[in-house]
Amino acid sequence: MFGWRKLLGLAALTFGFFLLSGWTAESHPHSGTVSNVLWMDFLIGVLLVLALAAANAVRAVASLWR
Repeated sequence: MFGWRKLLGLAALTFGFFLLSGWTAESHPHSGTVSNVLWMDFLIGVLLVLALAAANAVRAVASLWR
């Protein structure tokens, strides 16, 4: 399972996708596809970060009960 450091690294990568999607949206007249792909990577990354954070929280609480 992901530790908290790897989870923060994934969150940073997701934030990078967000920045790149905004940067590529205005950089070229035909860059809408690249921007849309990076935006979807950002959204998938946010969902993944949320799911892994919830799994880590549940695992941490479960380890307290042992």
